[in-house]
Amino acid sequence: MPPAREAWRKKQRKSMNIARLKADLKVTPNDPRTLQYLANTYLDLGMDKRALPWYKRFIASAVSNPYADRYAAMCRVAQIIHLHKTT
Repeated sequence: MPPAREAWRKKQRKSMNIARLKADLKVTPNDPRTLQYLANTYLDLGMDKRALPWYKRFIASAVSNPYADRYAAMCRVAQIIHLHKTT
């Protein structure tokens, strides 16, 4: 597959993943894994501002999840805020 088509297909699959993950959240609104996957997918698509609220929800709902996952999410939140900080 040509690189341009492969990149387009990857973006298309991630967009489809977002729709599926949002549908899952209607059934289980505070599922930490789904929240984390949704945030990561937005970040992978370069939509970091859209990822931010999902990371925050993940951190709030992930109290029983491994500390490393929460720590990684907190670092991503800090990076996003720093990236978009206006001085």
